[in-house]
Amino acid sequence: MVLFVPPAACAWLCSWQIRRAHEKQEQIEEAWKAVRAKPKHLDDLQPSEERGSNHEVTRVAFDAEKEGTPLMVQPRMRGQKRGCLVVQKVKVLPEPTAHPNETQHNRNTHALWIRGWAPLQWCESEESASKSSTGEETVRVDGVKRTSEAPSRFALENDPGANAWHWIDKEAMNEHLGMPQDAPLVEQMSVREEKKKSWEEEQEDFAREQWPKPRGLTELIRFPVMPDGHRQYALTWAALGLATGAMAVRARKLKWTKNW
Repeated sequence: MVLFVPPAACAWLCSWQIRRAHEKQEQIEEAWKAVRAKPKHLDDLQPSEERGSNHEVTRVAFDAEKEGTPLMVQPRMRGQKRGCLVVQKVKVLPEPTAHPNETQHNRNTHALWIRGWAPLQWCESEESASKSSTGEETVRVDGVKRTSEAPSRFALENDPGANAWHWIDKEAMNEHLGMPQDAPLVEQMSVREEKKKSWEEEQEDFAREQWPKPRGLTELIRFPVMPDGHRQYALTWAALGLATGAMAVRARKLKWTKNW
C-alpha cells in the first residue's frame, strides 16, 4: 500500500489546486463588480468594509486636501525601471449635503492616499519640491481601500526615524504622520483600460506621462498566483499522479510475479 501513497498525494494536491482556481476566479469576479460599482464615501463604509483585506475590494471616492511631504516607498520596479510608490497624507473633506446650512461631521478626518508609481528621478525631485511647498491642494481621491502590505523575507526593514520606507505599513505610516493608527489607506486607481503596447510605444508614453501614475483595474485585481497558474499546477500534479500511479501498479505486478 505504501507504493500508492505518492499518487494519492498527487491526486489530493491536484484537486486542491482546482478548488483554489475556482475560489480565485470567484474573488476576481466579485472584485470586478466592486470596482465598477458606485463609489462610497469613507464615512459610509460598514465596519466589515473598513477592516477588509487587499483581496476584498471596496471602492471609495471623496474630496481631500494634500498635507505635508509625501512618503516615498522604494525601490519599486516597473518593468526594468526603478521608481517609488508615492503615499500622501490627506485631509478628508466633508461630503456635500442637500442642505447648505447643515454641518457634516467626518468620522474619518484624515487618510493615507497611495497616489501611484513614479520613476526614481521624479520621486527625488518631488520630495525636494514638497519640502519647500506650503500651499494646500484639493484633490479627488477615487480608488480602493487597502491594508498594510505583507513584506517578503527579502524586504528591507522600514526606518520611520530616517523616513525610509520599503513596504507599506499603514499603522507605522499613520503614526509617523501624526494620524490615528486606524486611519484608512486608499489606493488611487485609473479607470482607463491599459492596452498592450510595443517597447517603442512604452518609451514614448513614459516620456510624456504624468506622474505619479495609479494602477489600472487589471493591475489592482491580481493575486501572486492567478487562476490559470493554479490550473497549470493542477495539470502538473495530475501528470505526476498518473506517472507515480503507473509505476506503483508495475512494481506491484512485478512483486506478485516474483512471489508466484
